[in-house]
Amino acid sequence: MSLSHHKQRAIIAFFILIAAAYAGNYFSVPLFFGVNCVFGSIAVLLAVRFFGTIWGTLAAIISSSYTILLWHNPYAAISLILEAMFVGWLWHRKQYNIVLLDGIYWLLIGMPYLWLTNFGIMHVNATQTLLIVLKSYVNGVFNALFASLIIAYLPIHKWVGRPTVNNKISLQQTLFNLLVAFVFLPALMLMVLDGQRVYSDIDNNIQVELKSTSAHIASDIQHWQYQYLNGLSELGKIAVESDMEASDMLQQSTKIMKRMFPDFDNLYVVNTSKTIIASYPKTNQSQNSKIGVGVLNQSLLQQTKATLQPSKINVHIDPILLIPHLQLSVPVVIGDVAEGFAYGSLNLSHISQLLQLHTAHKDIQVTLVDKQGHIVASTKSDRLPMQVFEHTSRGEIQFKADTIYQWLPVKGNMPLLTRWYKSLYVQETIIGGKIPWTLVVELPAAPHISYLQNFYIKDLAIMVLISGLTLLLAVKISRRLISPLLNLAYVTSNLPDKLLEQEKINWSFSSVIEIDLLSRNFKLMAIALKEKFREICIANETLEKRVTERTGELLHTNQQLAIAIAEHKRTEEALRESEERFRQMAENIQEVFWMSNPDVSEIIYVSPAYEEIWERSCESLYANPKSWLDKIHPEDRESAIASWATHSHTEYNIEYRLVRSDGSIRWIWDRGFPIRNQAGEIYRIVGIAKDITQRKTAEQEIRYALLKERQLGDLKSRFITTASHEFRTPLTTILMSAKLLERFGQVATEEKKRIYINRIEVATNQMTQLLDGVLLIGKAEAGKLEFNPAPMDLEQFCRELVEEMELTAVHKYAIVFQTLFANDFLCQTDCTTTCLDEKLLRYILNNLLSNAMKYSPQGGKVYFDLIWGQTEAIFQIRDEGLGIPEADKAQLFHSFHRGSNVRNISGTGLGLSIVKQCVDLHGGKITFHSEVGVGSTFIVTLPL
Repeated sequence: MSLSHHKQRAIIAFFILIAAAYAGNYFSVPLFFGVNCVFGSIAVLLAVRFFGTIWGTLAAIISSSYTILLWHNPYAAISLILEAMFVGWLWHRKQYNIVLLDGIYWLLIGMPYLWLTNFGIMHVNATQTLLIVLKSYVNGVFNALFASLIIAYLPIHKWVGRPTVNNKISLQQTLFNLLVAFVFLPALMLMVLDGQRVYSDIDNNIQVELKSTSAHIASDIQHWQYQYLNGLSELGKIAVESDMEASDMLQQSTKIMKRMFPDFDNLYVVNTSKTIIASYPKTNQSQNSKIGVGVLNQSLLQQTKATLQPSKINVHIDPILLIPHLQLSVPVVIGDVAEGFAYGSLNLSHISQLLQLHTAHKDIQVTLVDKQGHIVASTKSDRLPMQVFEHTSRGEIQFKADTIYQWLPVKGNMPLLTRWYKSLYVQETIIGGKIPWTLVVELPAAPHISYLQNFYIKDLAIMVLISGLTLLLAVKISRRLISPLLNLAYVTSNLPDKLLEQEKINWSFSSVIEIDLLSRNFKLMAIALKEKFREICIANETLEKRVTERTGELLHTNQQLAIAIAEHKRTEEALRESEERFRQMAENIQEVFWMSNPDVSEIIYVSPAYEEIWERSCESLYANPKSWLDKIHPEDRESAIASWATHSHTEYNIEYRLVRSDGSIRWIWDRGFPIRNQAGEIYRIVGIAKDITQRKTAEQEIRYALLKERQLGDLKSRFITTASHEFRTPLTTILMSAKLLERFGQVATEEKKRIYINRIEVATNQMTQLLDGVLLIGKAEAGKLEFNPAPMDLEQFCRELVEEMELTAVHKYAIVFQTLFANDFLCQTDCTTTCLDEKLLRYILNNLLSNAMKYSPQGGKVYFDLIWGQTEAIFQIRDEGLGIPEADKAQLFHSFHRGSNVRNISGTGLGLSIVKQCVDLHGGKITFHSEVGVGSTFIVTLPL
């Protein structure tokens, strides 16, 4: 091949290396945002090796230019250029190993330089700078190791058109590269995989925290709105009692309402003539009375009157005081006609306090934004009400989920790591319902980034320590192994001349059996040569002596042959001992160790642990190398086969499940990798399989404990929310009724007094029922709810309960009670007396009858049947009320769950949960069937 052809090929190869180096930097592997592993220096080091330091430096300049675009600074590019110059200069002078030279460069020059530029010039904080420095060292050593392996085991000098370059590699460098590779590469892979897992966990935890916080705040805002609407509704009821006319009682009720809800800035009631009949404050800024004055907001009145529903909550600016506030209105309905409405305007400070309450102990910022994009309230002091919310217009958005995204500051000259450190995780949630606002919850990424950075710094520091120790140990071990060979090569150089001159030869021996055997064979060969030379000299003296010497030579040769045979036998015995030690080790470990040929068509060896884990004999695997797949769980078999199909040319690492003969499941971690000979060809596949069922069980128990803890937290939150709401409503009624009795007790009629007192009694009963329900649930959850059956007249008990329910009902309901008998019922003695827990039974029937009346139209009928069976009593309660939607049936007996169609009907969501507990204590069962708009039927079956 002509010289010009070699030159053209070398030029093309050089440009290919430059392109490969640029691509290696372009297609970088991110550890996380702003920290990338680049691989361009692999091709640069190849260029340094085959084209010299100058051309290699040129390749480094071109390829590293991309890092300026990637990291927005030139300092990383300069470090890569210095790496090419340093390694190239020393390698071409001393012919040291490239990996060792690159490690020295990063320790002495690269790492101090990056610390100086990032911390001293760019003012990156110390933690981030340390992360960059450690990452660069590990990245650089990996690239040098990869380049060294390419140079050693691929004929790249021919591909690049440089056949004159000496591509021979010493055995010492080969051992050095392999030792470093077998330690460094698996450790690096584990570090990267573990880092990606931690990053994924942090990202998921942030999203879970955002969703949980948003859900709680949105729920509290909806309950907050409901409380104030309920207060306005109560004011409307009092206005109805005043016949929608201005009165002292109505005006005093408005004043009391202001005291109960101090966040109301203005309160007034308007009749159908659009005239104010009650107001607080009673006078305007000119000290003129508002009573009898027409309202200005006609659209609000028309909207409320048309829909007969409370108006949507809106942010409004007072035209006189220019202060933003919230306006609420509730219609006053008599029959099906709106006779006016109750109006209230709220100060925004309360809702700001509500947001501050949720963020008091968290590093979270919350902002409420209306439909027009104006701020309603915020926990950030610089975000004032009615300002335009411009969060997303001043940075970069990266979406994580449907409503969650990550906001990063504008790029500018800010380093990527700093941008990510200052970023925010944001969730935007539309509250919905009567509140057309968007809830924006922001969580700073900085604490999580600090944790992730510290995690990577720890891992990278370990990698630096491992790589440093590996380099030192590889140098020491390779030198120790090669030293006897070098000495043997030295003493055997010009061996015939040394023997003729009778020069003394210092033979050295090694602790490695093969090297020691080679040295001894050379020594024997030298002895034989010496004897041959002596024989030639004697043959020159006399022909007769030559015959004699010939005979002696044959005898001596036989002796040497006997020695060689004995030495060979000793070698075979040592080999058998080595194999026996290996077998003892493999057969006494709990893991399954196996070995096969490259295409896995033959199993060469499998340890006895296979029979314990797979419940099959080793002979069955030898007979059918694929029989181990039969035990794998059907869901895992396909992935296991796919991984197994690739391990003939690459390493694999998988987890799968085994189905044992007793049906139990065992988790297995299986790892396999190919073994290559000196020619780089795969001649063995080895692997190890380990039972990791205990570890998997522990992981599952931890996940279950976390789920139970989260469910407990949600239950506590729902209890607090429900209890606070259910106590506030009856307390409001009690306070208002007491105030009215105190104010108008002397002038009010007996009927009015009875109405007020009845309200207080009903509200008190509601609070008592709520407390009894909570205490009963607590006893049931703690296992302290007692079951004390006693003889009782069941039919008489049911009739008395019906009378009590009809007497105490607020509205008139007819409870139709009847006693029936099943077909198999035979009565020989007292049929109506049975043994049940009267207290628990009273709670069951009282709750079911109360629900039937509560969710039935006023004046409706409730059907209560007592059905006697031979071994059981059946209670069937049927109403003609609202019915239960399909979506609510599955959770009907859960604590604090209520139907989605109950609207403003009071209730705690505890009743049916307690009923279920009481029925279970009797050993009975409860079923139901319901249709929306038709009614519901509950059937309780208790054993007698």
